[in-house]
Amino acid sequence: MQVFEIKKMQVEDILFFNEVRNECRDMLHDTSFFTPEESLEWFKKTNPNYYTIFLENKKIGYFRTSVINDMFFVGMDLHKNERGKGYAKKLYAQFFKNLKEDIVYLLVKNRNKIAYNLYKSIGFVEILNDEINIDKDSVLMHKKI
Repeated sequence: MQVFEIKKMQVEDILFFNEVRNECRDMLHDTSFFTPEESLEWFKKTNPNYYTIFLENKKIGYFRTSVINDMFFVGMDLHKNERGKGYAKKLYAQFFKNLKEDIVYLLVKNRNKIAYNLYKSIGFVEILNDEINIDKDSVLMHKKI
């Protein structure tokens, strides 16, 4: 049985975060490449609400959260060696259990069909919202928790 742990990201997680973030940047809205030093500086400066995901004490990915226009956004990035193993549905369900939010939002690139289909399968639906300035290459989705 797989045992996942989700913990608030710490300074010691930044090298792993940087590796994963850079390897999947083509599917993110900010495709910039960052050095480990830049990621560490960003982390110390912003103290983001990011969460490292562990599988049996091994780091496999992270959740990122943010609030934009009073809307709570979530996203998850897994290490390339951990994708396609069926973890995402279980991880989102576990992460959502501990949230105090009623509605969760996310943005997904149109070309990221795997993620889009995942989100639909766990109950996210597309919405239109003029308050969020998104590019035409993205889909805004939400889910009631």
